[in-house]
Amino acid sequence: MSEKINFFAYQSDYYSEHEILLSYKGPVTDIILAEISLEIQKKIKENPRIFRKLHAIFIELAQNILYYSNEYNHFRKQEKVGCIIIARSEDYYHLETGNLANTVSIKLLRERCKVINDMDAKSLRMYKRHMRKLSLMAGARGAGIGLIQSALLSENPLEMRSRKIDDDYTFFTLSVKIAR
Repeated sequence: MSEKINFFAYQSDYYSEHEILLSYKGPVTDIILAEISLEIQKKIKENPRIFRKLHAIFIELAQNILYYSNEYNHFRKQEKVGCIIIARSEDYYHLETGNLANTVSIKLLRERCKVINDMDAKSLRMYKRHMRKLSLMAGARGAGIGLIQSALLSENPLEMRSRKIDDDYTFFTLSVKIAR
């Protein structure tokens, strides 16, 4: 029998270390993203620079849910499902997104995060330009530019965690922290 996800332990650990500003699990649509954007603006109005960074990273990571989630709203099959948490600790804002994805794509995502995390800001900017050219030539959807942009904006590494559900699917989270 596979190891079960202990959602209650995760929630209690996370909540004890962070002030949760927003927590959402459900369908991710343009309307939901607009509402979450307004909520972020309300909660972080004291610092417009931090709001712009956090909001831009939020959009990039939320788009990953829209593009890659393998969980769907049962009432409206076209709506992808994911989790979004925005929290605050003493020194950082934390943004975490999660969703169910194809296990093969998780391996590629983990490799891409490692490549991004191993680069400095100058290298990331060059890598972003290179990936943008490749995606334009191939007609691809983003080519991971959002992850690169998130690392550039946050000035911190991307953190990825995953738990294999079965041979086909893995639940993963991407976390980014932004200095306050």
